[in-house]
Amino acid sequence: MPAAHVGLDTESVLLTVSGRSDWPLAELADVLRSLDEARFGDTTFPDAVGLARWVEELGPRLMAEAA
Repeated sequence: MPAAHVGLDTESVLLTVSGRSDWPLAELADVLRSLDEARFGDTTFPDAVGLARWVEELGPRLMAEAA
């Protein structure tokens, strides 16, 4: 989705893709917010490896559903 470019913050991305009823939007929101917490949070993120795996699993599902 061109409107969901890399310059948007998480909430803006979620708003931009909110019309995609075929996507797992709640899961996408959880992943993006977790990535924000891991990158910008004040504490150490407890499971960065698990988060990376989650992202790797979600990415192909979004691409398949976007096609």
